[in-house]
Amino acid sequence: TVRFGNGPFYFYSATVTNGAAGTMTFGTGPFYAYGSTIANSDGTSGATPFMSFAGGPYYFGWSNLNLNARSVTQFGAGNMDFYSSNVTLNGDIATFGSSATAATGSSTLAVAGGSLNHLAGTFNGYGITIAQVYGATILSGGSINLAAPTATAPTAGYQNLHYNPYAMALVAQV
Repeated sequence: TVRFGNGPFYFYSATVTNGAAGTMTFGTGPFYAYGSTIANSDGTSGATPFMSFAGGPYYFGWSNLNLNARSVTQFGAGNMDFYSSNVTLNGDIATFGSSATAATGSSTLAVAGGSLNHLAGTFNGYGITIAQVYGATILSGGSINLAAPTATAPTAGYQNLHYNPYAMALVAQV
């Protein structure tokens, strides 16, 4: 078990990996990852790797976020910006935003020039707006539970679930 207090957190050309039976907990950010990989490892029988981030904002530039099989990962409220970065959701559960309310627990998950791939497991988004520019969003496996922000002026995100129309590809397979 590894616990970090509140940030800011800076990851430059770094690899941060939560072990197969580990627990890694971060306080509130902001979080900056440049040329880095943040990963929640494959789980093992009887043990679930758990990784949590209390709240953002989150900035990823030329980085990868890999949530691997049997992992459980939580990101608290706060905008998430991925520039030329890849997000792979392949774990048991990946949660974005706070489950408190879709109004105050909101986030924008913005991917510019990279990809958002949901391959397996459960993808939860509480008060989340997804924006994609010059890349691909692939929602092809598991279950997806997304709720748009509900407040007229949410803390983050937009009142409606939003996909940016500029040079974006969305693939959904049932």
